[in-house]
Amino acid sequence: TGLARTPGQGPVDYLETIRCSRPELAESARTIITLYVALRYGRSRSEEDLNRLEGLVRRFRPERRTPR
Repeated sequence: TGLARTPGQGPVDYLETIRCSRPELAESARTIITLYVALRYGRSRSEEDLNRLEGLVRRFRPERRTPR
């Protein structure tokens, strides 16, 4: 996305950064981050969810914005 996380910024806060700066990426980022949080913090540990997350991340290729 070209948006660096700040030190100490968690995934949900980072999603808000993405939503504000690159709203066209918000839905894809939300899907990825929601699944990441579920896997990382214990709601889900299934191999299926891990494979889904890997696929989503692999296919997430936003276009870079040109500086204004």
